[in-house]
Amino acid sequence: MRSTMCLCLMAALLTACSASLPLSSAPTPAPRQPITIQFHLVDEAPDSERPVLVNARTGEQVHLINPPVLDQADITEAKLQPDSATGMYNVQLDFSVPGSQKLADTTARNVGKRLAIVVDRQLSWRPRSRLR
Repeated sequence: MRSTMCLCLMAALLTACSASLPLSSAPTPAPRQPITIQFHLVDEAPDSERPVLVNARTGEQVHLINPPVLDQADITEAKLQPDSATGMYNVQLDFSVPGSQKLADTTARNVGKRLAIVVDRQLSWRPRSRLR
């Protein structure tokens, strides 16, 4: 049995995987190597000595707390889902039962903190945890 948790990452993961495209012009994706994905808590202290990733689009520096909270081993499936309201795609991630529990526990313990989503060693998104 697997637990499904849909994260609407609109263009966040897609930036690392492919460009965001309108539904009408989306090409058939070419086969590619499996991606790496990691979810890290973020250290927001300005003088942190933790590993730094720089957002290529904004130049923002993010200090990652290691080890990652989740990685691709916790994901059972990733699917592109068209969003007719925006004309873009969302990425739906299906987590394993242990992965879903890790994500739930992490967000519950870190309300108000950021969680960096790193795809192929590139910062894709860093939402703030608002779930309890």
